[in-house]
Amino acid sequence: IQVPKGYHKVEASGTFKAGIGRVLLTVPPGHSMGGYGNELGKISRGWWNHLYATAFYLEDAGGEILVLVSMDLWSISAGLTDKVMHLLHKETPQKYHIGRESVVFAATHTHNSPGNISSSWGYNLGSSALVGFDKQLFDVMAKRIALSIQRAIDDARPSVLEINQATVAGLSRNRSLRAFQNNPVDQVNAIIARVSNPGQYFRDTIKCYAEDVMVFQAIDPTLTTVAVYDQGSSQLRGVVAAFGLHPTVMGSDNPLLSSDVYGVARLHVENYYKERGKDIVNAFINGAEGDVSANWYNQDRENAMRIGTALARETIESVGSGLVSPVTPSIRASLNYPRIADRSVVDVYNELSCIGAGEYKTDIGPVVGRASLNGAEDGRTNGLTRSEECGYDEGVVKACFGPQATKRELKISRLAGKASPRYLPLGHYTIGPLTLVTIPGETTVALAERLKKAAGSNPDSTVVLSLANEYISYLTTPSEYMLQHYEGSFTVYGAGTGLFLEQEIRAMQPGESPQWIDEYGGNKRKKYIVGLKLKKDRALDKMVGHTWLPEDNLNGPYNLKDTRQRNFTCGGRGQTRLPGIKDRQGDATVPGVEVRVMANGQWEILKVVNDQLGQGRAYAELQTDRQSSNFLVYMKNGDDGILRWESLWMVPPGYQPDVTHKMILTYSDGARYECLIERDEF
Repeated sequence: IQVPKGYHKVEASGTFKAGIGRVLLTVPPGHSMGGYGNELGKISRGWWNHLYATAFYLEDAGGEILVLVSMDLWSISAGLTDKVMHLLHKETPQKYHIGRESVVFAATHTHNSPGNISSSWGYNLGSSALVGFDKQLFDVMAKRIALSIQRAIDDARPSVLEINQATVAGLSRNRSLRAFQNNPVDQVNAIIARVSNPGQYFRDTIKCYAEDVMVFQAIDPTLTTVAVYDQGSSQLRGVVAAFGLHPTVMGSDNPLLSSDVYGVARLHVENYYKERGKDIVNAFINGAEGDVSANWYNQDRENAMRIGTALARETIESVGSGLVSPVTPSIRASLNYPRIADRSVVDVYNELSCIGAGEYKTDIGPVVGRASLNGAEDGRTNGLTRSEECGYDEGVVKACFGPQATKRELKISRLAGKASPRYLPLGHYTIGPLTLVTIPGETTVALAERLKKAAGSNPDSTVVLSLANEYISYLTTPSEYMLQHYEGSFTVYGAGTGLFLEQEIRAMQPGESPQWIDEYGGNKRKKYIVGLKLKKDRALDKMVGHTWLPEDNLNGPYNLKDTRQRNFTCGGRGQTRLPGIKDRQGDATVPGVEVRVMANGQWEILKVVNDQLGQGRAYAELQTDRQSSNFLVYMKNGDDGILRWESLWMVPPGYQPDVTHKMILTYSDGARYECLIERDEF
């Protein structure tokens, strides 16, 4: 990939500008989903809540630029970000030729998103249901992400920002409490003091995952919202929000693409403002979530709706709460690519003393520990019984330092570890009073607090964004690493990793110039080893060979179908091969779905009042797959061996119809398939 680099700003206009762009990332069924690995990963059948790339372009009065790109993907690789930047600089107008240091690519980490698009052969090998690299999908994703940035730049106009922060507890919990408690006592106490009365969030039914109420305190409860207003009219145009948790509420049994809790929250926020005459765009960016789970009671749609709705409510309350930034906030963007292997670190917290005196270093090569084999504490594998799940002890430490594994396991992990990144993109950004620290992995809460202080600004107005610009799995403090829980076992460069990140971020404080590593690239070709080519016929074999219906695993404990309500299906065209992904200006080649009713002599899109946000926040929700969470769109196995589109409409709670309805599937080529739902069927 030809990698553009270097510092770049536009000509100073004397006015702060902002623009917003969005492109659909949902792809047709048949793609291997990433995030749950070979064992639990699924081949996508369709979708519930679409995936998007949403870009917020910010330009200060002096011409400094920052672009925040939120993507509903389980991770973002350095190669994919390079490809996006390459596309922006290739055969496009000069206004799109922005510098690499000015763009933050951040994945929401939904585990129900396409896999096999990493620029690392290791993640293409083991993170998805199928093995291999899907170059076609990689290129399509890069085009769509680049298009979201282009649209944001095109949309730029004089604007005002409003930056707010709120404390939100009860939506998340720490899933690795013993490792967290192994940190220095003063640091632990400072973190847990931010959430009072944690017992109110405890439920006996999830005792296995929450045996101590401290799990609701060992989190970062900060919700940060950046709202964009038109400068002249003060009209709200968009909100980007940062909040840290694992969006895995839909669970590994779900074979539908899904943006999970962040997608639910996004729909609620946008619909709420649309009802009030403001056609806004909302996006979420993940924060310190390495050891943080969403506070689900079961992994299903009901819990995704509950948590996502609450997050939307908090987001709406945060916007407009009064902490308005200057009309023209200044922007600073700094990005560095330090080498992480075999780097000297200073043990400022005296956490590595058991190793002995001398110089401490990060590992010379990446290695994974045994705890990685069984997954995280709040939901490992389908093969474990409830008692095995609750009784499994991750943290049996046999030495004071080093990953816990047999010699054979260590040898294998060192071979696989060669696929890990050697250079980490670390970012330090300021937007007026707000500081953003971007980390290319899943950062624990305790490490994030240290990074906030290392950033050199007010820690209370500093946000650590995980899963940004690259992916290197988990990142922990030395104390957490020592216990070798799941997160520590996946901190592949050893106990000194957290200390290394701290000292590098400290060196990027304001006043320092943007730094670049020559070996990274810079107007020259960058080579990535992506591994084997994906054999797509294996996905078709898995789908045709396994008859699947929503009630197979999305009803019952997964509760995608509400058995208390009538639900209606509508079928579409049959095909013996999976639909392709021919890309046209970023539009997905997938059918859209809507429900219409006869009104005023014509079929109009059905509106149903949604009052789930609480008193005073009701809105009329359009019943389409882009504007509500009431639709499943998937490929269904037919008795004749042919796959057919089918859509399921879940009737909104409390809706009492008295007219005939029509459900419509509209294909990308303009074809339609319509089904009538007679009034006496309800």
